[in-house]
Amino acid sequence: MPLASEAGADVVCQVEDLRMSFDRRLIQRDITFDVRRGEIFTIMGGSGCGKSTLLRHMIGLLQPKVGQIRYAGQDYWSATPEQQDAVRRRFGVLFQGSALFSAMTLFENVALPLQLYTVANAVETRALVRYKLGLVGLRGYEEYYPSEISGGMRKRAGLARALALDPEMLFLDEPSAGLDPISARRLDDLILQLRDGTGASFVVISHELASLFAIGDNGIFLDADSKRPIAHGSPRQMLEHSEHPTVRAFLRREAVKDAGTHDTVVQSE
Repeated sequence: MPLASEAGADVVCQVEDLRMSFDRRLIQRDITFDVRRGEIFTIMGGSGCGKSTLLRHMIGLLQPKVGQIRYAGQDYWSATPEQQDAVRRRFGVLFQGSALFSAMTLFENVALPLQLYTVANAVETRALVRYKLGLVGLRGYEEYYPSEISGGMRKRAGLARALALDPEMLFLDEPSAGLDPISARRLDDLILQLRDGTGASFVVISHELASLFAIGDNGIFLDADSKRPIAHGSPRQMLEHSEHPTVRAFLRREAVKDAGTHDTVVQSE
């Protein structure tokens, strides 16, 4: 089942009036946005504002207290377990630590979703795994273990596993975290190539300015103080047009108290 609905053929996910909380502790409220087909949607904000919590709500790991998350026009949390499972199979997820199984080779890690959710035989599985690893520049590394490759390569291997089932949406949690600037730039280029080549939509959490400016088509900025979104748009649109001191400070790498007095943007390459 494709994620886009007939009413909004280019919208693959709709988040409406979402409220996130744990017990009595409010995390964020009044979250509303759409993710469109082929778009790289960025979730921004300072530490502790709820970025990863929002992602976990979107992929079905946490149920919101209030609000809806719709795929194909259907609210995920009011769907049947069978419908929820069908939607989840259209997702690919790269967690911050890549979440590769250390006791499995790269081949075995990428093959796992195919073995769990498809009827591909051994020959088909091997061909698909080689193809997915090739997409991320890791062909020939099938028999390596995660401990035998670099951090950047582990990120790419995790991305290959996220791509295993040809997802319509990929969720990436801090994909550049812990990478050196060159590896981070290569990963940004890879994300753009995958988006252009597959037409998939990406939801990316990041605090790396260079990555945000390089790949972000649209996005939302979550504020830890007011506990609500304070800006929408691409990272560059927020940089150029937002008057909120927290947004300006984040995107200009300034102290909040000085956000209104600095004019120089810190470039990260």
